[in-house]
Amino acid sequence: MAAVAAADGLRELALDKCLAVTDMGLAKVAVGCPGLQRLSVKWCREISDIGVELLAKKCRQLRSVDISYLKVSNESLRSLSTLEKLEDLAMVGCLFIDDDGLQMLSSGNSLQSIDVSRCDHVTSQGLALLLGGQSFVQKINVGHSLHEIEMCFLSKLSTIKETLTVLRLDGLEVFSSILQAIGGSCKNLVEIGLSKCSGVTDAGIASLVAHCNYLRTIDLTCCHLLTDGALAAIAVNCRMVECLRLESCPFVSEKGLERIATLCSHLKEIDLTDCRINDTGNCNIPVSSLVFLKKFILTFELLF
Repeated sequence: MAAVAAADGLRELALDKCLAVTDMGLAKVAVGCPGLQRLSVKWCREISDIGVELLAKKCRQLRSVDISYLKVSNESLRSLSTLEKLEDLAMVGCLFIDDDGLQMLSSGNSLQSIDVSRCDHVTSQGLALLLGGQSFVQKINVGHSLHEIEMCFLSKLSTIKETLTVLRLDGLEVFSSILQAIGGSCKNLVEIGLSKCSGVTDAGIASLVAHCNYLRTIDLTCCHLLTDGALAAIAVNCRMVECLRLESCPFVSEKGLERIATLCSHLKEIDLTDCRINDTGNCNIPVSSLVFLKKFILTFELLF
């Protein structure tokens, strides 16, 4: 770390999975590289609140920080909340962070990207408190974290409706009423993540895409209830979609895919893994009309 710390002009540093890096090593970087703007220390499990506190004191130009999977607490969020230029904060799998920590982050107004996926103690109330102090958030990832998506969180999305473009809710329980509320509040979305979400139905997708016409990436992986009805709604309302993930959607057929291929000519990637599309159905999909298509996944998992 001494060699890195000597690079006083360093602006970006990734130390992911450098398991030997400790608070002392991070301190050397903080003191030696005060102009640092982007730092990732995910999986550096020896770094604690002490190291993050010193980092925040010495590196005041930080714009992007990734502390995913560290054993840090709300005290680290208190320290990071003092960074006036902080735009991107990832804290995936930080199990000791909760709503109190998120409230500390509401004091600034610079955050553009927030990732609290797999944070078990974060709730809708905490996210609502955080968003209450932020006006320019563009990306939110709460996948596999919230036990329930509550109205207090959904109502706050309307306060950032002009800037919010990416919303990932992977692994959560998402009913039609929730998708309808998101569609009504977040009309500028370009990416929605609903991978492995329970409760997602054709009606819910239809109510979402009826308002979110700018969607470019739609992840519906393992949304087992969806049928061709959802694809028809996407085809009609999201004609600029570029990436459509439908892995393990067993009730999707070649009929729905033909509608997508016909109307969504900008499609670049489609994943049909385990969608029970056979060779005959595959041949009937007008793939040739998808002139921008770069990735077409059609595989099956064999069970013995």
